[in-house]
Amino acid sequence: MKSVLIVGCAGFVGSHLARHYLDKGDRVHLLVRPSTSLHRLGDIAGKVQLHKLDLADRKALQLCFAQARPQTVFHLAASTRRKQEPGLGDAFGSVNEDLLGLLSVLAAAAQAQPAPSCFIRTCSLAAYGQAPFRTGNP
Repeated sequence: MKSVLIVGCAGFVGSHLARHYLDKGDRVHLLVRPSTSLHRLGDIAGKVQLHKLDLADRKALQLCFAQARPQTVFHLAASTRRKQEPGLGDAFGSVNEDLLGLLSVLAAAAQAQPAPSCFIRTCSLAAYGQAPFRTGNP
């Protein structure tokens, strides 16, 4: 049995990943923002350890890592469907929230004792906003 921490677990991919590791018999820790809807996690809520915190709270992140002691970390957290803002305000918001959140999680993982042996970062295509789609061959 290993310990897995899934950051940004309330989305489609994260919720299925949590179920996968529960089915394997692993200890599953889920990290979500305090305002996150947990509707995709209702059926597994009693089987996982839920950590509600803001990724900017570095002390809370360190405590989460100390409690979870994860061997594997999945970082899936990203804000999606940002409204376009003039002056690239949406891009600045993405960097402010998503990139700094990732760096905070990486720092907590690097300082954890023991450090995780595996760190996987991925996110949704929706994080890139609207994009034109073509049909047919390029």
